[in-house]
Amino acid sequence: MARRVLMSELEVSMMTLKEKLSGIALTILVGGTAYAQTAPANEPAPDPAPSQTAQASNEDSSETVSCPAKPTANAPAGCPQPAAQPAPQPAYQPEGEAAGTNWVHDVGVALSVGGGVDDFAGSMHNTTNIGGSWNARLTFGTRSYLAGEVSYIGSAQTYNTIANNSGTLTGNGAQAALRLNATTDYPVQPFIYGGVAWRHYDLTTSTAALADVAQSSDVLEVPAGGGVAAYFENLMIDVRGEYRFAWYGDNLSGSTSGNGTGALSRWGVSGNIGYVF
Repeated sequence: MARRVLMSELEVSMMTLKEKLSGIALTILVGGTAYAQTAPANEPAPDPAPSQTAQASNEDSSETVSCPAKPTANAPAGCPQPAAQPAPQPAYQPEGEAAGTNWVHDVGVALSVGGGVDDFAGSMHNTTNIGGSWNARLTFGTRSYLAGEVSYIGSAQTYNTIANNSGTLTGNGAQAALRLNATTDYPVQPFIYGGVAWRHYDLTTSTAALADVAQSSDVLEVPAGGGVAAYFENLMIDVRGEYRFAWYGDNLSGSTSGNGTGALSRWGVSGNIGYVF
């Protein structure tokens, strides 16, 4: 009997302990859950998601304006604007070749030297022999239809008399001319030209028989002619023929009637080689 009473009391004690442990466990579980729910309240709230609308207001009314998803330059006031773009950098250009300054290449400038043969075509033809000529020329406009030329001109030929006495007649001068080119972008370029020139003649002789002949003379010339130029990259070669009308000048022929108009006119054929910039 006493044993049964003892077993009953033990069972009651175990049940009481079990209920207490269950209560403790439930309290811990409920407290942890409550802590987990209240802990984020102490942390800073995250930024709200970007709004796709902006509030536009004035003194009398307020309305909502829709903003595009991506900022644009035409977005309504109050909406995000696109970030400023950096200014474009200028394209690299070699020093001395800025845009619009390379006119030398665009126009075509050539420097050339050459020579040929020429002689008088008027009354002086009976007194002189065929001689040589030379020149140095600067041309502006090899790549255009209208060009200009400035030149140094020179000549030398033998001067003869009836007594077989001789001397040397040399000429030096300057010339300016306009030139019309038939082509501008082809390797072969026919052209014609015309201009004005001044030439100074000097007669060099030690023969007394030429004492009545003027030792020097200044002549006005009007050259007219044509030719063909050929281009190989920057190399230029041209050939030309011309006639030079002449006026004025002292008596270089020894004739008492004087030279007269056209007495010192001359013809010539020449070739040049040069470089085109």
